[in-house]
Amino acid sequence: MPLHTAFDPKTRRVFIAHIARNTVEVIDHAAGKHEATLRGFQ
Repeated sequence: MPLHTAFDPKTRRVFIAHIARNTVEVIDHAAGKHEATLRGFQ
């Protein structure tokens, strides 16, 4: 399952690109919770 990640230190969010699902998951690192699933990334 190919994944690519990025961390934005300013917003403290983690972005996880899930290649097989064509989505980007957004995680609020400070709160420790999933914020959103962004769809349609190919």
